[in-house]
Amino acid sequence: MRLSFRSYFRRRTSPNLQTLLHEFDLTRFRARSIRSIVRNYLCINAKVAIKLITSNNMDYASILSSPVGELTIMADDDYIYAITFAEKNIDGLTENELTKLASKQLNDYFKGSLKAFDFPIRQKGTEFQQTVWQNLLSVGYGETISYAKFSAQQPLAIRAIAAANGKNDIAIIVPCHRVIRSNGKLVGYAGGLWRKQWLLQHEREVAQQGQTELKF
Repeated sequence: MRLSFRSYFRRRTSPNLQTLLHEFDLTRFRARSIRSIVRNYLCINAKVAIKLITSNNMDYASILSSPVGELTIMADDDYIYAITFAEKNIDGLTENELTKLASKQLNDYFKGSLKAFDFPIRQKGTEFQQTVWQNLLSVGYGETISYAKFSAQQPLAIRAIAAANGKNDIAIIVPCHRVIRSNGKLVGYAGGLWRKQWLLQHEREVAQQGQTELKF
């Protein structure tokens, strides 16, 4: 006998939306019914839940231990959308081929055997933020650029550009750590300035450019 949707949730103390997508065929329910059930049993925004349900896209995660601490790598079925030093709640999430590939390439990066990444990335942001993140990808491995030079085409937007850098969720791959002050000093990095210095030093040494010790 097939368990009803409501009975299914009554038997679960803390239902997980990802499990729900796998275990239940939600196409049998009208959007109005789903909204009601979500409100009563999932306690999250119904519109968000319905969007997740209809998109049929899952979330996945891997944890990578690195010389600068643990990195959480998050993806959906098609793209890596976050690589962060910040703690993330990844309960119930498993790895997929994308997160495994990103882990391998990042591991090679830290070993010094890889300088460019080729897995697909995409993160949510405004059109302006997307432009800034895309421009960051042009700053080469082992190189740095000042905020003034980086914003040369939009000098009045330097603060907005700096803010967009701070909103970057794909650390290292979208290399916001390569942007520094005009005087060479380090400034602003979500992962901490000590990580920024380590990454720049690592890339400089591997690329064998300039001094073996960065001066800040």
